[in-house]
Amino acid sequence: KKQLVWDKASSDEAGLKTFYDANKENFKWKKRANVTFYTLRTDVAKLVKKIQSKAKSKSSESVKGMFNKEKEIVQTTSGIYEAGKNEDVDQLKWKKGSMNKGYEKNGTYFFTKIEEIIEPSVKTLEEARGYVVADYQDSLEKELIAKLKEKFKVEIDEAVLKQMFK
Repeated sequence: KKQLVWDKASSDEAGLKTFYDANKENFKWKKRANVTFYTLRTDVAKLVKKIQSKAKSKSSESVKGMFNKEKEIVQTTSGIYEAGKNEDVDQLKWKKGSMNKGYEKNGTYFFTKIEEIIEPSVKTLEEARGYVVADYQDSLEKELIAKLKEKFKVEIDEAVLKQMFK
């Protein structure tokens, strides 16, 4: 089983690709959002509102360029998140440009903006590799069992079976 199923699934690139191509609809992303997380090194309400106002219509790089002239006030990080995978993102309306009010903590202000919505799509083989290998192993194992059943007759010794369940 090790050679015919586990090893083959992880080393047979051609077989894995063929299996993926035949089953790619099983490996999909949910709806995703490209998100920017803003960190503002200020808690001055007027400045925070001004930055948020600019962030509504401008890119994060543009906003940083506007406000980080003398010192770094605006910092950003970004990422792509599937629906249901990030609490902060899931609280937003899932549409482009959606922002939350944010919050202040220890003199720093934080808010989040959805830059883009990415509709559900098929994962590439590399993105889904672990899942594809596992499903390919299951497929190879089913094939192996079917071949063994064709070659060998399965007989159940009822007397022995009953002894096992006393």
